[in-house]
Amino acid sequence: APSVRADGASGLGAPVACMVGRYGSVWHSHHSLLAGAVALGAFLGSGGDTAWLSTYSPCTWEGLCGLTVALLAGSTMVLAEPRDAAVAAAAAEHPAWLLSSLADGVATWGGGKRSRRAGGEGVRAALLMVDGPFDPDERRAVAPAAGGTALTMFGMAETGVVLASHPSWYLEESVGIPVPNMHVVPADPDTGEPISSMW
Repeated sequence: APSVRADGASGLGAPVACMVGRYGSVWHSHHSLLAGAVALGAFLGSGGDTAWLSTYSPCTWEGLCGLTVALLAGSTMVLAEPRDAAVAAAAAEHPAWLLSSLADGVATWGGGKRSRRAGGEGVRAALLMVDGPFDPDERRAVAPAAGGTALTMFGMAETGVVLASHPSWYLEESVGIPVPNMHVVPADPDTGEPISSMW
């Protein structure tokens, strides 16, 4: 099972968090977790005066990534199960950022129901994790309950978030653009070879 281990003698570069990745167990260090949090926090423009709500366990890479971003910014992270528990937590805590998988986001906040409003007017965006191609209509279904902004993020336990929609600009069908400190090369999906043309 994924776990987080505290080891005061490990030093900043030693592995401290083990997560289940696409290709097996993945170990991250304080350095890699902090670098990912700094990059994603800067990309989103998240501040410390706002709360986050996550439907991920902190024992998943997505949950640990979001938790690290929130804590680095000095924010509060509220953890809740998807659907009714997340709606109740949002109404009570008024988070500015919602972190969920796309499927859980649609199940929790999709459909534009007034009862599903995500904590009122303070919500800046729903951050919806995807692991491949997605239906842009699903993202659009979450947006009304998320202050009008539903952004997608893509990555793996091995890398953390690599691509994300930016709060000020995105294409509906696109998973997003590279976040800071990430080098992304387009590849032919059939061969895995890099594509030299502009993209």
